[in-house]
Amino acid sequence: MSIESSIGISSSPEQIFAIYKDISSWPEWDPDIEAVGLDGEFEAGTKGWLKPVGAPKTATRMLSVDAPYAFVVESKLPLCTMQFRHTLTRSNNQTIATHTVLFDGPLAFIFRPLIGRIIKKGIGSTMQGLKQYAERDNPA
Repeated sequence: MSIESSIGISSSPEQIFAIYKDISSWPEWDPDIEAVGLDGEFEAGTKGWLKPVGAPKTATRMLSVDAPYAFVVESKLPLCTMQFRHTLTRSNNQTIATHTVLFDGPLAFIFRPLIGRIIKKGIGSTMQGLKQYAERDNPA
């Protein structure tokens, strides 16, 4: 069970990945995030938290980081895991940013429609916000 969205951005993967690493900027370009924090470096194994707009703060953990092309963050719900995969690929004169949200576990069938509909509704705005933020100061 997954939700996915991609967008072309006129910035390099390195420039976009620098935005991802600057977690303090996330609420500036992602309208669905109120606040976010990491308890260490932007690397695999680091724990943190994310506060979605209108939802409770949730614990997160960085599963993998492959700079400047990808990173995966995990959040756990009761008997369900959500993975947020972010990938960057170069295509012609732009970078394709793809965000994928995966639900797994025995209760994924419950959380996917409940939380998934909110994510699906906002993912386009998130991608557009990332594009505008990256292209504002970081043209390719």
